[in-house]
Amino acid sequence: MVSVRNIARSATRLKWIYAGVWHFYTMYNPTRIDFMTHKGEWTMDPTGDIFPWDDSTQLPPIVQYDADVWVHLHSDYAQAGEGFTLSWSCVFNECWSNCTTCGTCPSGQTCTDTNTSLDSLSDWECSCNLPSTGDTTSLKAANCTTDECVAQCASCAWCFEKQTCIDTNTSAYSLSDWECSCDAPSIGNTTVAQAANCIIDECVAQCASCAWCFEKQTCIDTNTSAYSLSDWECSCDAPSIGSTTVAQAANCIIDECTMNCTTCGTCPSDQTCTDTYTNALSLSDWACSCDAPATGTATAQAAVCGMNECTADCTTCAKGTCLEYQTCNDTNTSAYSVNDWECLCDAPSTGEAASVEAADCTYDECESVTACYPPNGHECFDANTTSVSRDDWFCVCKAPATGSRLMGPAVCTLDECLETCDTCAKCGPGQGCYDKNRAYGSRWGWVCYCIAPATGDTTTGESATCVIDECETACPT
Repeated sequence: MVSVRNIARSATRLKWIYAGVWHFYTMYNPTRIDFMTHKGEWTMDPTGDIFPWDDSTQLPPIVQYDADVWVHLHSDYAQAGEGFTLSWSCVFNECWSNCTTCGTCPSGQTCTDTNTSLDSLSDWECSCNLPSTGDTTSLKAANCTTDECVAQCASCAWCFEKQTCIDTNTSAYSLSDWECSCDAPSIGNTTVAQAANCIIDECVAQCASCAWCFEKQTCIDTNTSAYSLSDWECSCDAPSIGSTTVAQAANCIIDECTMNCTTCGTCPSDQTCTDTYTNALSLSDWACSCDAPATGTATAQAAVCGMNECTADCTTCAKGTCLEYQTCNDTNTSAYSVNDWECLCDAPSTGEAASVEAADCTYDECESVTACYPPNGHECFDANTTSVSRDDWFCVCKAPATGSRLMGPAVCTLDECLETCDTCAKCGPGQGCYDKNRAYGSRWGWVCYCIAPATGDTTTGESATCVIDECETACPT
């Protein structure tokens, strides 16, 4: 304890122990005042009326130079001649002192003396200053690390989005060694202490936004920055044509009938070329079709054209020249062979084939008719035997029967009194005859009767016996 009396008017310098903490007590007010010096820092407490002169509530001015503290007392207070007692006590902080047990923590670490009592030594410890991290250690430097990829500091990483940061050395004393690398599918060189320059060529990379141009289309990525996506374009490869599209496949076409390409077509002058599917991926599907009246189609080559002059409509064609019941036959259906058709007679008609005109065909329908059968005394008669005259045949009764019927069996009758036949009537002179049943199958049913003035019995199937009584009968004789 040190006491000072009647401090002089001029400024008095007190030499303090460096880095000490001193406690001042005045005789008027025992309020504690703390002054801390450590590497140019100091604090004051309290701020009350310790020296109440000139109505001031502030402490006397204090000026610091390294470990020397100059305490200037207000001159009016010193002139008053009033004495006071100044006393102080000491503490020992091993982090601020120089001794065999004192501590030294590296830069970027904080030393803390957990007990500053003079009789408590070797209890200092080192802790890591932010942004570094690490366990606090006693009596030695801490093992501090700073992952510049996750920490917040002046030298810490600032990799762009879709880049990966790696701190190759996380020692708190190895800074600005972080690296940025491009995340797939982007590519680019890994950079140290700066963001990488990453690119994605969406035409060649594999990604959600990457290109899907069709075959025979060209893809161009107009901006390969990893942050410029869906800007790729598809354009049609020659000879196909179509508008360039952005972020979708182009609609490319090739008309193989009109364009010049390895698969494109050339049809002869009398054929027409048609490309049904003009999609650039649908090739070799053009077709040649023969111009009318010829017919024929071929894919990816000239067609073999044919023309049936029997069915086609042309100047040399049959056009119905062959009659009904005749067949037209084109002996050479090549489109380049004309006037070689003929008319043939359809069976059962007969006749010679005629070239480029109707044939002369005949058909006797009685040759195939069975309705006129002989037991009924029928016979068939076709009045017109040209092949175009059909359904005009008759069944005709054979003599001495009479009767006929168109296209069916005739009803034949035989009047044995009128006709001459083996069974016909043989009535004598002066006799009459009538046939009681004139059906063709009814024979010997004729009757002879006597004609007046003759008299006699009527007879069937034979001549009657007639007499004339000239005495009773008036007659020329």
